[in-house]
Amino acid sequence: MSYDQGYWHTDSCFANNLDEQYAGTHIAVYIKWCIEKGFLSKDLLVSDADALASIRDGQMSMSEYFEKYLDWKFGEWNLNEEGNAFTKYYYDRYLEEVSFEVPSAVLGPESNVDFPKLYALLDERLRQFQDSGAQAFYKSKAKSWWKFW
Repeated sequence: MSYDQGYWHTDSCFANNLDEQYAGTHIAVYIKWCIEKGFLSKDLLVSDADALASIRDGQMSMSEYFEKYLDWKFGEWNLNEEGNAFTKYYYDRYLEEVSFEVPSAVLGPESNVDFPKLYALLDERLRQFQDSGAQAFYKSKAKSWWKFW
């Protein structure tokens, strides 16, 4: 399942006279938070280990990684079980909420994002998710469709 794609937001860039490279900023910074929380899939951690190290070292922006390595696509294959459980619970509300609460995280350069404010918001939503007991509902025990073994 695909959660979001940068391509879906290029019209918003055009409408705001922005370069389309910023269409995926909100997705890239969400994935960056997922990295901090340990929510990336094992496959991604292995296959993109060098690129992820470059992000940690500040040699590559998350937006650049999202475009070059993930082809502007964010889906359940990028996250582990815990990350998917939270993302399935919250992501439908993410863009609207972030547009209001942390507008720097939407349609602009990553360098302008107020990461402390964004991370505080996401951490609070994660805490609410964990406190609600919804984790059990959103965690899937089924194998992914691509795993035949």
